[in-house]
Amino acid sequence: MSAVLEFGPFRLHGETGSLDRDGAPVQLGQRALALLHVLVERRDQVVSKDDLLQAAWPAQVMAESNLTVQIATLRNVLGEDEHGQRWIITVARRGYRFVGVVREIATSVDAPPRHAAMAPTDRPSIAVLPFDNMGGDPDQGYFSDGITHDIISALSKFSGLIVIAGDSSFRYRGVGADLPRLTRELGVRYVLEGGVRRGDQLIRIGARLIDTATGGHLWAETYKRPFQDLFALQDEITERIIGLLVAHVTRAEHERSRRKSPDNLLAYDYYLRALDLARTFDHASYQACNQLLQRAIAADPDFAPAHSELAMTSARAWSEPRDQRFLDPATLLLAAEAVRRALDLDPGLATGHATLGFILFWQGKHDRAVTAVERALELNPNWADNRYGQVLTYAGQGERALAVLRQSVRRNPYFPAFWLGSIGHAYLILRRHREALEVLLESVGQAPRYWPGLGWLAVTCAHLGLMKEAKTAIDSIRSIEPTITVSIWGRMISYRNETDLAHVIDGLRMAGMTE
Repeated sequence: MSAVLEFGPFRLHGETGSLDRDGAPVQLGQRALALLHVLVERRDQVVSKDDLLQAAWPAQVMAESNLTVQIATLRNVLGEDEHGQRWIITVARRGYRFVGVVREIATSVDAPPRHAAMAPTDRPSIAVLPFDNMGGDPDQGYFSDGITHDIISALSKFSGLIVIAGDSSFRYRGVGADLPRLTRELGVRYVLEGGVRRGDQLIRIGARLIDTATGGHLWAETYKRPFQDLFALQDEITERIIGLLVAHVTRAEHERSRRKSPDNLLAYDYYLRALDLARTFDHASYQACNQLLQRAIAADPDFAPAHSELAMTSARAWSEPRDQRFLDPATLLLAAEAVRRALDLDPGLATGHATLGFILFWQGKHDRAVTAVERALELNPNWADNRYGQVLTYAGQGERALAVLRQSVRRNPYFPAFWLGSIGHAYLILRRHREALEVLLESVGQAPRYWPGLGWLAVTCAHLGLMKEAKTAIDSIRSIEPTITVSIWGRMISYRNETDLAHVIDGLRMAGMTE
């Protein structure tokens, strides 16, 4: 017999090392699961940080900040119990304690966990691993990665699928053969892997769909086509997967997976290069990204995704103090024109609606911003992004923002550290300062140059009377962006509720930010 530990809607399976919620797999990394096992097994005891570090990183010397991030991940995934209390609490200077009611359920060793055999009404889950660059030229890596991201994007539009975000699946580059690890850490039933070889005239794509429960190949095929057939080929691969996994997908949803492809393949190449740069979140890379997108549009003026991404880079320039377009209203107008052009070309482009929502939020049009990001989620039910939560926070919907951000974290277990800043910001706007402090400290520890997170931390500390810590956060902002003042911060942020704006501005002043 082996014990299954049940708390709230969750079941923790000791034999398989997995977690499910209401029978559906929960996506958690190996470290977080190891920590959860220790905390639940030693429930109602304070588990020291040293014990937890040893449990998750045996025989390794790790910084305490790694533990902090994993605990934050657990808290975000587990949420709160029916009484609004966290399952894991911090015991100052001692460690952490699991405080929920746990029930032990005896099950047969041979019996699979509840989510191992998926019922017909369950949503199949899939991770698309980065396709190999079979040509061997490292400078062409962006192309095979771009193909992978496009397939993920197409699959994500189906409400019948749970699709792991690219940020998470790309961490498993080269480990496709380790199916137990993928099952344990991502909680997926299916894995798609493959490779791309690009020639002057031909492109070759091989793809394999694997059932992680059996290790068997459900489907494997290799395609060799003229380069101009690339987009039809991507659609064909996606269709085969959908046909195998979600037979009940409606024809309307099926058509929705077909994006409008550029007639000019050079435009697509420029676009992939630009996306590769945009993921670095670096100011110099944004400038190069902008140039590549301009080239993509010049090569194919009707390529909607390039217009959408150009709009996003313009919006980032508006909020980037080192950019000459910083806080220039004309920059947001140009961004709005670019995204509207994208949506005129392709009204079903989910990323276009998300970008439109972000621009509208910067313009202070909160209702329209919320509508736009909600439309993005309708078009792509697996959309994992912090922008939806941010828009809701500024619109004064803090509780909804927290729910949305937690959902994004579940869809992307390896979420960027600055997403914690967005969660902390939502807690701040809800005046839940103690919870905001905990999350923002974790955010700053992992993304120390993310200056909005430092600002929210300074405000939180000031309202809690932690003036030394608040001043330290302001000093850090000065070292990163010396031009940021209370006045500039007030011009940048756009809250629906004046009381939220006043709360933040008062906190910045108390923390010592220059007027």
